[in-house]
Amino acid sequence: MADGHEIELKLAASAAMLAHLRSMDMLQGEGRARHFSTVYYDTPDQRLAAAHLALRIRNDGKSCEITVKRGATGKAISRPEWNAPLDGPQLDLGALPPQAARLVIRAGKGADLEPAFSLVVDRDVRAVAFGRSKIELAFDEGHVTAGGRTAPVCELELELLSGSLKDLLGLVRALPLGPELYWSTTSKSAIGYRLTEAAPPVAVKARPIRLPANIGTRAALRRIVWGSIGQFLANVDALEIFSLPEGLHQMRVALRRLRVALRLAHDMLEDADAPVLDAEWGAAIGVMGTARDLDVILARIGKGPDTETGADVRRALAEERTQAYASVVGLIQSASFQHLLVGTVHWAEHLGGPMPDDLPLDQAARALLKNWRRKLRRKSKHLADLSPEARHRIRIGLKRLRYATEFFTSLSRDPARKTLDRLRLDRLAEAQTHLGDLNDLDVGASLGARLKGDPLHRAAILEALEAAARGQHRHVPKLLEKAQDAVDLALAKRKTIAARASGKQR
Repeated sequence: MADGHEIELKLAASAAMLAHLRSMDMLQGEGRARHFSTVYYDTPDQRLAAAHLALRIRNDGKSCEITVKRGATGKAISRPEWNAPLDGPQLDLGALPPQAARLVIRAGKGADLEPAFSLVVDRDVRAVAFGRSKIELAFDEGHVTAGGRTAPVCELELELLSGSLKDLLGLVRALPLGPELYWSTTSKSAIGYRLTEAAPPVAVKARPIRLPANIGTRAALRRIVWGSIGQFLANVDALEIFSLPEGLHQMRVALRRLRVALRLAHDMLEDADAPVLDAEWGAAIGVMGTARDLDVILARIGKGPDTETGADVRRALAEERTQAYASVVGLIQSASFQHLLVGTVHWAEHLGGPMPDDLPLDQAARALLKNWRRKLRRKSKHLADLSPEARHRIRIGLKRLRYATEFFTSLSRDPARKTLDRLRLDRLAEAQTHLGDLNDLDVGASLGARLKGDPLHRAAILEALEAAARGQHRHVPKLLEKAQDAVDLALAKRKTIAARASGKQR
């Protein structure tokens, strides 16, 4: 396309699976074979990559084309893209549409552009009909080269040419998803930049949800679902390739935010499918829990004395962590998980548009959040008297309230209400921190049954955890006091928060 957004979903595949897909009856259609080479350009310090831009020149032997792509915005399958023909393979920003050229020039900040890495691909392109839509399939096999290093490319791209996104997702759900065919948002340019090793991998945090004042409930939930799925997919490489603890953490954050959207769909729309999806995602987060707990414990024990026994415990924990991360990767690439992933956004696309009896979203959201606060206020009056399990449930409820408040804050045009929302969010975050610290002290009690290594190593790990916890339990009364104060203020009525805030200002 010369100027616009492409709607494209990418599936990473094994070579054997790609060959199988080519032979499937439902994927037959009018097509053509192409071979092309591509050179990606950036500044020496990769300023375009830092601005989430990819600049390339593609050459198929007959013609050349220059393209600028931006990172996905909103939906994980929608990327702004600008293309223009070139007279030859030389870089010429003047050939680009003005908006694209300005983006590149602004990101480059005057630095020279030079080849960063290259791509060679054999592409089999077909157009198929599915439902009422026309979808282009691109079976890609090739490799990316950067600095003498190479990485394979083997994937199926599905681009919506005309029709409905629901049909594109329906076609994906009909494919044999699983370990050899799974949803990926890793672009070819991302593979190239990874080969250059110029920048360390980073985890991706949630982007703020911006909801227009006139948006309907279903459209808002759809935007939240896509944002959550996009954040999850953006962290897959950080987990699978680099085993980054923060990558796993942000994946769990994304799924918790997704579960809040599902809870909202049930409470606001009485959607019957939302609780089923919520339960399935809850089970998935549970599988990831052991790996996350081990990350927390390693960080805590890693600060202990550097003795031979301490080193043995840390090695045993690292081995357990490796197994736990492998379990998470296996889960993510499993057929059931991949179908749940695609099925959830498919469900969101089927929510439809506004209904005649829908309340204005701001009004409905305020009423719902008020109800959630009231229930939590009743349950959290005396945190010190609750069991660790009950406090953990309060913590989960506070997270749910915090995410939902974040989702809907942008709807308000009242400065006073926005200030109130910020105060609540600050106190909710503070309460989560204190309750999280308390929960970390109790992790060891439940971890033993989840460890899979040598029995002697398990015993050493549990003893080390108990010893660390004994040293920290003296802080429990103070943590409970701080948590109670933060919870009380976060859940207080509007007048109480305003009075407390004005008192602090004085």
